[in-house]
This record gives sequence, C-alpha cells and structure tokens, in this order.
Amino acid sequence: MSLKNIPNLIIGGVHKSGTTSLFNYLSDHPDICGSKKKEIHYYTPMIYNKPIPELKNYFQFFNHHKSEKYLLEASPSYLYGNELLINQLFKDLPNVKMIFILRNPVDRFTSYYNHCVSKYIIDKDIDLISFFEYSKHEINNVKDHPFHRALKEGCYSKYLTNWLEKGDQKIKLIFFDELKDNPKQTLISICNWLKIDESFYGNYTFNAENKTIYSKNALLYKISATLNMKLSYHFRKMPQVKQKLKRIYYKLNGVKGYKTISAVEYEKISSYYSLEKMELLKLLKNFNITNIPSWLIHERK
Repeated sequence: MSLKNIPNLIIGGVHKSGTTSLFNYLSDHPDICGSKKKEIHYYTPMIYNKPIPELKNYFQFFNHHKSEKYLLEASPSYLYGNELLINQLFKDLPNVKMIFILRNPVDRFTSYYNHCVSKYIIDKDIDLISFFEYSKHEINNVKDHPFHRALKEGCYSKYLTNWLEKGDQKIKLIFFDELKDNPKQTLISICNWLKIDESFYGNYTFNAENKTIYSKNALLYKISATLNMKLSYHFRKMPQVKQKLKRIYYKLNGVKGYKTISAVEYEKISSYYSLEKMELLKLLKNFNITNIPSWLIHERK
C-alpha cells in the first residue's frame, strides 16, 4: 500500500445532481487524478451496517496516480451515511476534502423517477404521482429499493448536519443550478478552494454527462451501459471518441420519453418538502453558507 494513493477529494452527493459531469470536469484538471472508476462506493456498505474491505482495495483505484495534488472519486451515496461512516472516512482519509452538490429536491425526485423508468428499474406504466405515493408509503422500509430512496434522498438537512458538524472546513457545497448554468464560474470557485490553477477552465468545453435518455431496446441499452461502465476511465481520456459514440447510440436507440412535471404535480411534491426546505435553509445559515439557491427562498411560479 502506497501512501501516495490515498484519495483526498471526494464528490459525496447527491444522486441526479450533476456528479458525473463535475467528476469529469475535475478529472481533466492537471492537478487532479480521477479514480479509475467514478463511483467506488468503498464506504457505502456502512450505510447498511455492513463491513468494508481492506483499505488497500480502495487505494488500488488510484494506482495510476503520478504527481497530481488531488486524488478524486465520486460516490453520491456517501451523503446518506451515518455517523459511523463519517467518522471512519475522516479517520482513514485525514486530509480529504468533500464536495456535495444539492439540487431542488422536487427536480431531483422527478429526475430520479425518469432515471428509474429509462433504466428499466421500475415499470414504465408507473406515472410520476403513483411513484410519489409509493415512495411515501415505502420511505421507512429498511430494504433498499427505489421507492424507499426516492423521497428521503431529497431530505438533505437530515444527513448534511452530521457532515458539517464533523468536517465543516473540509466541505464545499455547490448547487446543481449554478453548475448547470455557469459551470466555468463554479469550477473556478472550486479551484480557488483547492488552491489550484483556475486558468485551466478558461477555454474548457463543459459537456454535461449522464443525462437521462430513454431507449427503444432494453437489451441494447444494457449492453451499452455495461460497456460504458467498463470503459469509463478510457473514455475520459478520449472525450471526442465518447461524444461520437454517444451520438451514434442516441441515433440508434435513443427515443424521446423524458416526463416533465406539471404545475399540479410540482405543488404536490413540493408541499412534501416544505419543512425540509426550512430546515435546510436554517442549517446553511448556521454554517455561514452564503450561496443560497433560489429554490430555497422562492417557490416556483
């Protein structure tokens, strides 16, 4: 085990909030070495009170590291870890910095629903509100399942409190809207926080990744998803090749299907998160976090 292979930068949350895009943007920086596999999930078993393997198994995902200042991975599930997970992670990785991306929980819920339908995780005949009602019913179910996770993963304050209390100075919060609308400024802000050269992103091309795309054929989707996962490290080194292959795949197997949310549906789901938004806003103010997103202050018109 080499000490130089210890990760010290982690994107720790949340799902469907641009973590793949941010991982790729940061991995391209010459001072950052991205892990061979984006989502290692080394500490994730601790969420379910299961043991984790030896650290050497974790560090092997960074053995291609050269002289970069930061070793990066992205496992969005870490945000939802318990106190044991947080303590273990900070113990194993004393110099780690954590980035969490938060998204309007209603939009995240809608995106997660589309993700589940497009990836054949749930039946395509389940509509958004039915998914919402099922999720409310199953939220306290101990078994990990999309219905169980869908709503509770938007209750950020419940999980973020422990992270901020134990590692305030090691944590940077950004928001999906700012990453989507102004990725350059977001990356410059992160570079300043990490004390690395921001000029790298001066003429950088920001390609959004992991967009939800519905497919015509389930088998072809599963084959392409498996290949993408196995070759993700190599694709990061050849972004033009990946973009070309994506265009070919979308032409062959892509289909319009993304389900948008109506005003009535938005209001129904938003009301579920009304208390959570108040708690999150209070938490951010308590920790002097100033980049408050508009969805925490103003309701959708």
